[in-house]
Amino acid sequence: PSIAEVVPEVYQKEGRPASPEEYDFKFWLGVTLFAQPLLWFQPSMQPEKILEDTAEIMAVHRKYREKIFAGQVRPVGVEPGKEGLTGFCAETGYAIVYRTLNAPGSMQILPENGGAELLYATGPAELRADGTAVLSDPGTFALWKIR
Repeated sequence: PSIAEVVPEVYQKEGRPASPEEYDFKFWLGVTLFAQPLLWFQPSMQPEKILEDTAEIMAVHRKYREKIFAGQVRPVGVEPGKEGLTGFCAETGYAIVYRTLNAPGSMQILPENGGAELLYATGPAELRADGTAVLSDPGTFALWKIR
């Protein structure tokens, strides 16, 4: 949905997760990269920055989706909203890792590998050979091709 349609009062109650507005909009777009995105947010009503971000992330999706979905995709890391990194790994060698606002900056989340090529990230990111993903900034994600 449109970021402009967020109802702040919903997120002000105790025990609620962070408001969607606390994340860069690219983070929410990135959540769709290992899925089939359905964007329904009145594009003609959005600020230019939202449209630019959407076009950028959807170009990444179009570029890699066929290769990502050529094999099974499985979740990795912790359950979203818990204390840790979360993401998905495709058996075709693509991996995406998300760092929520309260998650630590690094965690062993992926299998050991022979190196990884960073394909896209919304902040500084590294994937070590032992499978440890490092995302320096909270509220970011990174996409890798694992060798």
